[in-house]
Amino acid sequence: MSPRIIPMTYDTVPALLYVPYGMVGGMGRQGMEGFTLLEVLIALGILVLTLLWSLTLVMSIVAGNLSAQRLTKASVLALQQLETLQNLPLPNLTATAGCPTTVSARVDVPPMAPDDAIFTRYYCVTAVGGAARQIDVYVQYRARGSLKTLRMSTIRAI
Repeated sequence: MSPRIIPMTYDTVPALLYVPYGMVGGMGRQGMEGFTLLEVLIALGILVLTLLWSLTLVMSIVAGNLSAQRLTKASVLALQQLETLQNLPLPNLTATAGCPTTVSARVDVPPMAPDDAIFTRYYCVTAVGGAARQIDVYVQYRARGSLKTLRMSTIRAI
């Protein structure tokens, strides 16, 4: 009896070559559910790196907001002092000899930490020529561990 020849068509080739995973040599996972320890560790590592990056981003945003808040408060204090000096009658606005003159040794503006909440205002009036006076207002404050100075000036004449 001669061997029987099975005609190969395009539809029968994949069915003959298909061997289910895990049946060859007894190796491999029987069930495909669950994750390996390596996959879990890689996922946790990616999660931790993402959280650390997010934390540093949030910290830099908060620091920038605090710095902007201090600069805004310093600007308001300088503008208030400048307005006060501009509203003085011109004869009372005499040039100060020992510039700058301290207006207030300490201006506490809550809600900030006690060591960062100190703003010191100074002003200086100089004769520019004739009856004109130059008014300079300085506000010093601490931001990110260093002393910052904000200066606003104007010229007042008759």
